[in-house]
Amino acid sequence: MATMSENQRLSELSRKIYKQRQERDLALGKRGETDCLPLFREKFDKYLAKTDEYNTMDFISPKTYIELKTRNYRFTQLSDIMIGKNKVEFCMKSNRRCILAWKFIDGVYYYEFNKNDVENGDVYFAMGGRMDRGVDERREVAYIKKHLLLNI
Repeated sequence: MATMSENQRLSELSRKIYKQRQERDLALGKRGETDCLPLFREKFDKYLAKTDEYNTMDFISPKTYIELKTRNYRFTQLSDIMIGKNKVEFCMKSNRRCILAWKFIDGVYYYEFNKNDVENGDVYFAMGGRMDRGVDERREVAYIKKHLLLNI
């Protein structure tokens, strides 16, 4: 049986590993944002600007919002595409064009939000998330049917 100090050391190690993985994932996301901004300006809106890190969406212009998720796996590995429920709820309330985008190893894909897709079930809410950083990060998320995404 582990002693209290052994349990504390294990807990500290778990927190350290979680923090390292979280920082690695944040760095991946920031690189993706830097890489994709010129592409998004060309494809969607030349007036896009990066928002601060506490904003719900990553890019903004007077007419458009874009959220980008950078992933270190292939688009072809997925069925439906997961994103935070708060992102879809934000899009549902917005009067601007909302683009949800993903930078995968094998390409950049996007979905232009449409409220009808929520109503017809092509965008739906269910439990999801991750547990690979040593912490249970599952919660209710939004899923977008893969056939709705377009490759840039």
